[in-house]
Amino acid sequence: MSESKYIITIFGAPVIFDPSILHSDLRVEAVSAGFVKFWFDNESNRFKALCYGESTSLGISSHPHRDVFIVERFLNNR
Repeated sequence: MSESKYIITIFGAPVIFDPSILHSDLRVEAVSAGFVKFWFDNESNRFKALCYGESTSLGISSHPHRDVFIVERFLNNR
């Protein structure tokens, strides 16, 4: 399971990036931000995600249920 940071933009697009980068270093307008773990589930043949936490540098929290839906849709091209 890989851990990264993410931002959901005002356009509903996920931006997933290395955890060594601050959320505030990305110059995008965000509606939610936090951390994401993702993995490939062989049983469903799909990527799965777990979104959690917050961005202290942006002062924005994650919205786990909504963000998981957005990230999984992106990772699975749907």
